[in-house]
Amino acid sequence: MKQTGFVWSFLGLACGLVLNSPAVGQLAENEPRLAARYHVESGTNRGYLIVKAEMPAGSYIYGIYQPDESPCSTIEIAQSKQFKVLDKFKADKQAKVIAKDPVFESKLEKYYDVVQFYVPIELVDQVDPAEIKPLIRFTGQMCSDQGYCIPMNGKTMAAKFMGFFQRHAKESSSRLKEKRR
Repeated sequence: MKQTGFVWSFLGLACGLVLNSPAVGQLAENEPRLAARYHVESGTNRGYLIVKAEMPAGSYIYGIYQPDESPCSTIEIAQSKQFKVLDKFKADKQAKVIAKDPVFESKLEKYYDVVQFYVPIELVDQVDPAEIKPLIRFTGQMCSDQGYCIPMNGKTMAAKFMGFFQRHAKESSSRLKEKRR
């Protein structure tokens, strides 16, 4: 799918219904805050791209991998010759799972408060990480336990490079066992 000159990689499943009936006057102060960033491991060309969603108390977004008939969030990354995505997004915490939602009559995953979705990426050789500006598009809805939903129809943002990280070598399990004795 082409969008403003970019080709988007679709990294979520097809979604079902979107409820869009926000309560009057609650749209601006209760909108979710979305941000995207990426980090690169020192001495390598690999790192992680992270999309963070922060919701007001009592509000949630749907998971990115739901059954077809259920609402979900989608995260798309504009394709680039400067990096590639190595896997699919994962969440940094467990979702609240509803075994059978009474409205959608299917299993639903909901993320409350703050959730970060991350995906491993690989930069092409000789690219300065600070020069890359991955474009991310988040689509879905934020709903409240009070019964209203706010649609997020293709919120596009540029991921910011937040620096390098260094992995700490883990000690071998046999060495740790020796230390415990």
